[in-house]
Amino acid sequence: MNVSQLIVIATTAGILSACGGDRFAVAPELRPPDDYVFTPFNWLDRAPDSVATFLCPSAQDESLAADEIFIECSIEGIRPVAAPPRPVTALTVMAYNFERGQEFDQQLAWFTGPDAPHIDILLASEVDRGCKRSGNRHVAAELAAAMDMYVVFAVEFVELARPGNSSGIIDHACEHGNAILSRYPLGNVAQIRHRSNRSWFIPVTDRTDGTQPRLGGRIAIGADVQVGKAALRLVVLHFESDPADEDIRRDQAQELVELAAGQQLATIIGGDTNAAFYLGDLVEGTRNDGATAPFLDAGFTDSHVTVPLEDRGTIDIGVPIDLIFADRDRFFSPVICARNQCGDLSDHLPVWAGYALAND
Repeated sequence: MNVSQLIVIATTAGILSACGGDRFAVAPELRPPDDYVFTPFNWLDRAPDSVATFLCPSAQDESLAADEIFIECSIEGIRPVAAPPRPVTALTVMAYNFERGQEFDQQLAWFTGPDAPHIDILLASEVDRGCKRSGNRHVAAELAAAMDMYVVFAVEFVELARPGNSSGIIDHACEHGNAILSRYPLGNVAQIRHRSNRSWFIPVTDRTDGTQPRLGGRIAIGADVQVGKAALRLVVLHFESDPADEDIRRDQAQELVELAAGQQLATIIGGDTNAAFYLGDLVEGTRNDGATAPFLDAGFTDSHVTVPLEDRGTIDIGVPIDLIFADRDRFFSPVICARNQCGDLSDHLPVWAGYALAND
């Protein structure tokens, strides 16, 4: 099945069910083994000036990048939380592509408004740090402060200035990446710049209006979260986007599967998979999509597998590309935000589901 056929089959998404419900009443079972070590992150108390300070030296001077893709960048963690809330026995986990935060005021209003779900874990992709196109804001840090959550952020791309850019949306170098936000403590944090990546770099002489010159490549972030005596491994991803890069997406997914197999904890992995062919697999009962088949072949569960196919779309052509997987099937109450509620906030819809830390 080709992309045009997927578009014909797909429809827009709506609210599917109410997430939340009763929290589980028994002690958590997802406890780490006796030899497990939780190493807390070295948190900052507040976000630095994201326009004046960079996580990647190449954002200050692009000539400092020894490689176009595998750039040197620090990972950033900010802890505005005074103290974590009391432990619960189920979490609500969301994956959301913020489209850089170009509509961040509206996004912030939704996340902090009365109609938003109570989110315990947010796997955020495409968030800007100090970019003019999103108001020079640190999107992940500002959202975390507003929601009283821990946040770790890693740079996917250094967005380079575009000479001749008529809109001026990138008139100075800035940083763009992924983040994990959590109401509970995070540790054992790692950034994973994928071994398979494509270059988005464009020489200065070839940069024109409409081009996207960048240093860096697709990155995932891994972190352990502690909820009372329970612990989970969290991973946020953002796979390659070009439809022609199916082999790259497959290898990026396989790399995360391999890393999860080496973990001591149950694992949740989510974000923007750019899985253009996953709907076709769901319709036909196949596993041809490179971004999703490695997870399913390894026994991971799609959090929204029980949702009707016609309601799975997370982008305007109706294709489900924003996904959450887990290596243990503990999901319940999957939701895709209604387009009339969330469609103007980003070019993606947020998806979320409950995840049980204990048996019912």
